Amino acid sequence: MSDRPDIRQGTCPQCGHEEVIEAVQSEFAHGNFGVPMCVTYDERWVLSGQNPQHGHGPLSLYVCRRCGFCQWYARSPETIPISEGHRTRLIKGGQSGAEAEPSQE
Repeated sequence: MSDRPDIRQGTCPQCGHEEVIEAVQSEFAHGNFGVPMCVTYDERWVLSGQNPQHGHGPLSLYVCRRCGFCQWYARSPETIPISEGHRTRLIKGGQSGAEAEPSQE
């Protein structure tokens, strides 16, 4: 665990300033309906209930008001699906070689 401040608690880990902006991000779609920006979304419409506008891991951006340092955080990371269809993969510490290589698409 790091001894640096957690920006989500209102202190910048870069410069120590104690004013941080929290911004919930959204993707803009047609009309006035924004889709929350997430780590991944369901792949496509299917009978099993997948919805391509259903996101996993909604993102919030935290910005220091002094130096501009930014960090993204995903809500409920343990619920983010890991699959090719979601374009996600799990990397575990200690992997080497091809296992640790980012996927090429």
